[in-house]
Amino acid sequence: MYNLKLSKRSNNLYITWLDARDARKNLLDGKVLCFEENNKKIVLSQDGVLTVDGFETVPTIFVDCCGFDPHESDQSDRGIIRNFVKKIVVGDGTKHIGYKALSGYKNAEEILLPDSVESIYESFAYCPALKKINFPKNLVEIKGSPFMASLDNADTFVLPDHLKNIGKLFAWSHIKSVVLPKNLKKLEAETFYNAKNLENVTFNEGLETIEKDCFKNCKSLKEILLPASIKQIEKNAFCNTNISKVEKQNEIKLCKNMFFNSPFASEFFDEIEQEIFDENKHTQPVFDQKTISALSGKNILQQAKLLHFAKNEVTTKYSYGKVDSKNEFCTYTPLYQVSQATKIIVKDGIIAGAVIDDKTFVVGKWQNVYYASDDDGTGGTSTQTDATLMLK
Repeated sequence: MYNLKLSKRSNNLYITWLDARDARKNLLDGKVLCFEENNKKIVLSQDGVLTVDGFETVPTIFVDCCGFDPHESDQSDRGIIRNFVKKIVVGDGTKHIGYKALSGYKNAEEILLPDSVESIYESFAYCPALKKINFPKNLVEIKGSPFMASLDNADTFVLPDHLKNIGKLFAWSHIKSVVLPKNLKKLEAETFYNAKNLENVTFNEGLETIEKDCFKNCKSLKEILLPASIKQIEKNAFCNTNISKVEKQNEIKLCKNMFFNSPFASEFFDEIEQEIFDENKHTQPVFDQKTISALSGKNILQQAKLLHFAKNEVTTKYSYGKVDSKNEFCTYTPLYQVSQATKIIVKDGIIAGAVIDDKTFVVGKWQNVYYASDDDGTGGTSTQTDATLMLK
């Protein structure tokens, strides 16, 4: 038995020891690391099993050397014991897994929770090796992004049918494939937000609503099959994905703003109103020879795939009238994928402009869309965003 040192700061437990290498040697020699106080117990065995028992709410636990404590200056032994953990077992009677309570165990492959657990709160973040976790029968509340930067190598996650609410369960995770529970009726906003490795989702029959930004930035998602039960899909639910194919089993009306900046948005391009260029009404576009050559002879959709809505943002920091630094960032979205586009302006068969967010943009002419500045008299920061239509 090798007893650990406890330090408590706020609601966090720092289970530490003065010599992490000595502690690791004890583990390798077959000894057990243990902290025990007031019927609360944290045990790390030589086979890498971390057991947490006796807590109604599991706090944030830093089972590591003193160097892991961010308030310590010496970081040389950071992670030396934490990375020894292969499996985490939470004892029966625990009701809540607190904020990032069991996060950062990068080699932990399995987490076993008792059925008494009612809530989790961003509890298993930064566990990339995690492959298996059970979802307790009494689990009713999921807060935060429980699997942020976790599940790198997990197989298909089949969620148990007793789950009726999954919150933002897989936001920022590295999950690749998910089967949703049959009793789920609603996918909340940002459930899979920024899950960039997500390739496959099996929607349950019974799902009725997919809220805004649910699958935003899921860049590996290329096709979906919607269930017959689906009734509502909110704006930007599948924006910034690579979805090019959507199959549906009912008559739900899909629209462009559900798939903003995704290939499937092109399916709705022919719904956009077209207007003939009027020199008394519209600003003259600026066509160079390259643009004319690229667009000539092509239909409107083909042109809209070549033209991009470009937004250039410049942030300038200055002091006493002199520029200290300037950062410039430009984004390009194919015109046919811009869900805010409501009208296309055509001149002699060529796209000359578009109405986007109630503002008219013409080819080749930059237009200011945003400006902000703060200045305390000695200096400050300004941000300016301009936009245009152009070839990329």
